[in-house]
Amino acid sequence: MAKRLFSLFFPYVFILPRGGVSMNEAIVSLPLFCARAAHAGYRCFLFPLLLLLPMLLYGCAFTSTGRSPERDFAVLDAVVPAERAALSSDIAEPWTLDRLIGASITTNPRVLGSLAGYRAAESRADAAWAEYLPVPYVDMRYDARDGDRVGVFGIRQPLWSGGKLSSGLQAARSIAWSSKLSISETQLSTALDVVNRYQAILCHRVRIEAHTKGVSLLERYASMMERRKASGISSSMEVSLVASRLLQERSDLSMARAGLHTELDHLSLLVGQRLSGKDLSFVDDQGMVAPPALDTLRDHAMHRNPMLARASATIDVARHQRSKELANLLPTVVLKAEHQSDFSGTDVENAVYMTMEYEFGGGLAALGAIRSARSGIEKARQNEESVRRDLEAVLHEEHESCQVSLARYTLSRDKTRYSQAVLDSYTRLFVAGKVSWLDLLNSARELIQNEVATGDLLASYWGSLYRLRLYSADPELLGGLINDQASTPADSPVEDVDTDES
Repeated sequence: MAKRLFSLFFPYVFILPRGGVSMNEAIVSLPLFCARAAHAGYRCFLFPLLLLLPMLLYGCAFTSTGRSPERDFAVLDAVVPAERAALSSDIAEPWTLDRLIGASITTNPRVLGSLAGYRAAESRADAAWAEYLPVPYVDMRYDARDGDRVGVFGIRQPLWSGGKLSSGLQAARSIAWSSKLSISETQLSTALDVVNRYQAILCHRVRIEAHTKGVSLLERYASMMERRKASGISSSMEVSLVASRLLQERSDLSMARAGLHTELDHLSLLVGQRLSGKDLSFVDDQGMVAPPALDTLRDHAMHRNPMLARASATIDVARHQRSKELANLLPTVVLKAEHQSDFSGTDVENAVYMTMEYEFGGGLAALGAIRSARSGIEKARQNEESVRRDLEAVLHEEHESCQVSLARYTLSRDKTRYSQAVLDSYTRLFVAGKVSWLDLLNSARELIQNEVATGDLLASYWGSLYRLRLYSADPELLGGLINDQASTPADSPVEDVDTDES
């Protein structure tokens, strides 16, 4: 018997692909398998396999016209290699902030990980749909009445499950939709990191320019003071004072350079390209305008922000989980087609019948699961409200910061220009002996501090403006990768379904 079974199944070992048998391969191989089974004397295989053939034809027709997860990812996956090719071919092109954001939201490992998570969720949704299909089974029993071994080959088809299958499918599709929204949420988080790094780099760049200017200025003052000391005009205390100020400026310059290198390293990791200060294109005060109205930004964010959209999708997931737990309280009606044989051919029986199956949970486990699912819905609702409030708060904060930075930048720029004029005047007056050495050094320090403050305000303005655009999910900035999240997909479940299915 073992040799005959081996000869029956052995040829199919070589036609099985590594990823499993496809539906078309199963249909093509089924008649050949039935013929070999009949020739080998195992006619007991024919009855359940012939019953399985129309089910396979139905499943093949569905999968050939239904939704394909590979097709869903054709566009998403095509973005990554195309962007990588653009990065390698346009490496000489300056890296603007918009380009940095576009590169990070398509090539960052966090985004690619979210894509993989979406694939997994889609596969689980396909697996949930497959629960509607018939399930073949094999059971080897020992008949205690006559002492023979009995083989049972059959097909099990659910007819009515009280909503178990439909709620399970809807829950899986809701999870897949939530996973799809998590891609945009990860893109938003990555883009915000890029903006924060770029803002810090802009601040350090301005500080380097200001402190470099301060070091050059104080070195010139130190040389002048050395000459005055050699001539007996100035004392050693004045030389020590300028030397102390010079050391402080050099220390600040070193810190600014170290901070710039650190932020460049972090930005390079986000983008996936080794960047230097020369590769970046820095913004200036050209095009600085007031941000859009707060009400407009809030309205766009409430409809398009991926964080809020995903929080709303979590509510749907919790609702379908509750429907699934409620369906577990109902029995399942199953149609079975069986073939029973004792392998000798003397006792053969074919039967088609319906059964009702019901599993009792331990104690009140089912009721506890229902209460837990209802609490999960409330938790998801409160989480959505929390995300909404946090989003409104951060929009208000960034909007105020952008407006204040714009107003203060104009004042600080004028103040810097006046400080330069005061320093030039104090330098002439010091040579004439009308201003003290300490006043001249204090004037130089004030100029450097004003230049640093002006640069910080410039960086703060652009950082707040870009964060406002990101939180409102500006499609122009994000290249359309974060779409309007207010609408649900065509196959996304919206209503709870606790009805019967057949």
